[in-house]
Amino acid sequence: MAFKKRWTSKRDAMGSAIGCHACISCRYHQPSTFDACPSCKAKDTRVYFPSRAEHVRAAHLLLQRDLGKISRLEFHPRFDLVVDGVKVTTYVADAQYYRDGKLVIEDTKPPGEFIDKTAELKISLFNALFAKHNTAVTIYRST
Repeated sequence: MAFKKRWTSKRDAMGSAIGCHACISCRYHQPSTFDACPSCKAKDTRVYFPSRAEHVRAAHLLLQRDLGKISRLEFHPRFDLVVDGVKVTTYVADAQYYRDGKLVIEDTKPPGEFIDKTAELKISLFNALFAKHNTAVTIYRST
């Protein structure tokens, strides 16, 4: 039986994640940052993905966009969560896109990873505030 590492906090899990910088134009990726893509020389097309699961999911979403299955794809959209005119916090999703004319907000989690209390609270608050727009966060569990 193999030992499976358990994290005690989000900081522990994020510390062990392997992030990468990727060009969304040509899909070139590397662990270190770059200003202009070394492959296609495009500027301002770099996106940082903090985990391998998020990077793989982004590649799938880019392919779906290229095939015309989704549109208006955006990575790391920010949503101010405002209650009674007071900004409580900001929720940063992993991706936002339209599928069949419906807005999809997505958060990617690796298999077996827990959702920490802060993320759970932000997702719950987002879902409560945006319920009138028929918008909710979809948790995508990578394989």
